[in-house]
Amino acid sequence: MSNKKLLGFLLLLIIIVAFVFWKETNSVERNFKKDIISINTESIEKILIYPKSYKPEIIELIKNDTLWFINRKDSGMVEANQNLLNGILELLNFTAERPAATTKESWENYLVDENSATKVEVVENNTNNTVFYVGKFSYNQETNAVTSYIRIPNDDNTYAIDGQHSLIFDQNTSGFFKQED
Repeated sequence: MSNKKLLGFLLLLIIIVAFVFWKETNSVERNFKKDIISINTESIEKILIYPKSYKPEIIELIKNDTLWFINRKDSGMVEANQNLLNGILELLNFTAERPAATTKESWENYLVDENSATKVEVVENNTNNTVFYVGKFSYNQETNAVTSYIRIPNDDNTYAIDGQHSLIFDQNTSGFFKQED
């Protein structure tokens, strides 16, 4: 093999490696962190929900031993729907499927800005507060999948997550009451 062919082959190989490296470093997926929040559901003491459809209502869910209660300002503590709360605890262990948007300007499109979103605040051990904003949802008929869009404070990204978070968290207080048998 002549020196010119060898040099051409080496140059082509360097270009291919450089292109692959450049593509990897510019990929949004490479920098994408799926675990955007970390909540130990065993240590949750309180969940505050600020539902977007029922502003200025604040739903305060308080854990007392193994049961959950709704703190009603006018009538005190009322037992909450335990099945619904168990479902909510499962929803808090979500991972992001993909970034839906990467700028603050897109928040309004996904309804994750402070004015349009349902704000959820989870209090663990009275010391650690985790806050996130739940926006709109979309439904894909072909796959029968529901996707909700969320955002966390101090992060410009909007994330797509699998699940009905938008529907579950955006309820008024009566949606969380214990259902009578």
